[in-house]
Amino acid sequence: MLGVAPAPIPSWAKPNGPTKAVFSAVSLVEKPRGGPIEPIADTAHAAGVPLTYLLGWDWIPSNVPVIDAEHARGDDVQVVPSNLALARGAWPWFDPAISVLGAGMERRIDLTLAGKLGAFWGITWESNGVDGAFDRGTPWGLYCADPRSYKRPAPDGRCDLAGIEWTARDLTMAYESGHEDAYSTDPDDLRLRARLSPEAAAEYEREMVDAYAAAGQTKPLLMVAQEEASEFSDAQAVDRPIELALYEQAKRDGMTATTLANAVSRLAPTAAQPRVVAFPSLAVSGRYGPATIDAHDAHVGLTFTAANLMPARVFAYDRATTSARNVPIPQLSAREMPELLGVTARDGVLTLRFRAPVATDFGVAFWVDPALAGWTSPNVIPAGRAGAVAFFDLVPGDNTITLGCRACTAATFPYAGT
Repeated sequence: MLGVAPAPIPSWAKPNGPTKAVFSAVSLVEKPRGGPIEPIADTAHAAGVPLTYLLGWDWIPSNVPVIDAEHARGDDVQVVPSNLALARGAWPWFDPAISVLGAGMERRIDLTLAGKLGAFWGITWESNGVDGAFDRGTPWGLYCADPRSYKRPAPDGRCDLAGIEWTARDLTMAYESGHEDAYSTDPDDLRLRARLSPEAAAEYEREMVDAYAAAGQTKPLLMVAQEEASEFSDAQAVDRPIELALYEQAKRDGMTATTLANAVSRLAPTAAQPRVVAFPSLAVSGRYGPATIDAHDAHVGLTFTAANLMPARVFAYDRATTSARNVPIPQLSAREMPELLGVTARDGVLTLRFRAPVATDFGVAFWVDPALAGWTSPNVIPAGRAGAVAFFDLVPGDNTITLGCRACTAATFPYAGT
C-alpha cells in the first residue's frame, strides 16, 4: 500500500488527447424480468449513444416491434445461439455476430461456434462466485479467446472467437476489495453493492470513463456498459442520472460509441496483441489502495500494484487447457514465483536477473511514463502514460533478461504516480 489517505487522481488516468477507446452500451433482456426496454433506450439516445439489446434464453415476442423501432434509431440486437432462427424471422435486418452467454449457467461455446458466431458476451472479469461464475484470471474488455478453452487467450494468436466481458469494472477496486460485483458500470451495483449515493455514483462513473479513455490513448480497448432493462426500468428515477453521466462522459472523452457488433469488428483484428492497462485508485467507500496494472499476452496474465516491479499474481494460461464457468484460471503458487536477484542499468540497457523454480511465462512492470523511459525492446508494452510491462519467458534456474531503454542510466525511475 502507498497509503490510506485520499489522493488526487493521477494525471495519467485523465485523457489529454484523442483516445482509441471504443464504448458499447448494452442491455440484457430476459425473463422473468423482461422489460420494458424503452426507459434505458431513451436514456442512451438522449446521450447520443446506440444501445445493443442482449436477449436471453427466453424469447419475449412483445419486444419484437419495440426493438424494430429502436433499430431505426441506430440500436442493435444479439441473442443466445438457440434463438438465432427466431431472431432471423423477427427482424429482416438482424445480423448475428455475438452469442449471449452470461453467468449462472455453463457457457455454450459449442453452440456459438456451430452458429458461426465470431464472438460471445458474458465473461465476468475477476468474479469469484457471484452468480456461480469463477472467471478470475480471464482478460478484461475484449480478447481473442481459445475456442477449446474460452477463458484464456488463443495461444496461436488467432481471433476466430472474441470474448467480451459482461460490463467494465474498476480494475483496481475489483481487485483490491474482493467485490468485483460492486465496482462496475452498472448503476445498481454502485448504489446497492458499493452503497454510493446517486450523486457520488455519477461522479464515480465519470472518473471510471476517464481512466479507460486515458488507457485507450496508446492502444485500442473496449469499454462495455451493461444494465439490465428491467432493473433500470424499476429504478430509473435514481439510475438515470448515473447512466447519463456514464454515457455522456464517454462521448465527452471522445470514445467511439457504437454497437457491440461494430465494436468487435473494429477491435478483433488487433485484439491478439499483448494488452496492458493501468487503472488508478478512484477513492471510493473509504478505501484508497494503490493503482494497478493488468496485463496479458497469449500465455500469461499479470496484475501489478503500484509501484511494484514484480507481479502480485500470475495467471498461467498454458495450464488452462479446458474452461468451465465454476473454475478460475490457474495461478502460479507462492513457491513457483520467480525471485528477482538484481537489476542493473548501463549504456541504455536494463539487465534483470531472476531465479525461477519452474519454467514460466512472466513479466515485470515499470511505473514510469514510457515516453520518458524510451523503451526500445518490442516486448515492452506501454500502459498508457502510467508505465509499461515487459513480457518474457523464464527457464528453471537462473535467468538474465535485457531490455533496451534510452533513458536507462540508473536502475531507478521517476514514479508516474501523479
